[in-house]
Amino acid sequence: MASLGHFIFELIKIGILSTVYTSVIIGLINIARWLSDKKFKRKEVFFKTYKWVYATMFVFMFTYWGNHGLGDDSYIPIGHFKTVDQSDLTSYITVNKEQHRIKSFAIEDNKLFAMHDVSDEDDKIKDFIIWDLKSDKVTSLDSEKYIVATKQRNYPSIVNFKDFNSSYQTYWNGWRFWLLP
Repeated sequence: MASLGHFIFELIKIGILSTVYTSVIIGLINIARWLSDKKFKRKEVFFKTYKWVYATMFVFMFTYWGNHGLGDDSYIPIGHFKTVDQSDLTSYITVNKEQHRIKSFAIEDNKLFAMHDVSDEDDKIKDFIIWDLKSDKVTSLDSEKYIVATKQRNYPSIVNFKDFNSSYQTYWNGWRFWLLP
């Protein structure tokens, strides 16, 4: 149900954004036509442009760069067509069709550094994961080894890690919220 509500919200938002963008485009066309002293049918051009802008924004909403999830699912693009996902308040990454639950993460130098979300029955899982986004290789480290690696290899400190919700707000709010579907 949350997905349907969010989808309807997105359709309305795309309609509003399309009106704004179409008005800007028509304004530019009016200036160009005024300078060239040619007449055109304003309503016809407006509605054709509106349909084109609406369709483009609707398709963009489902691309890697525009998909932030609907309802219970949320996505943050992190580069190389990879995402950090959250579903039902569980954050995870999918590497080679294997999911890794994570608590918090940082992205630096085409690598994702994450703290595993380890439960009691997952004793074999290490505390930290390093995902090279270019090569799709995953390295797992326990806490002591990661702390040593932060000093030796200049990895981001645990203090710089953010949880999914704050990273989502940072990425999708601001200009992306106001200018994109």
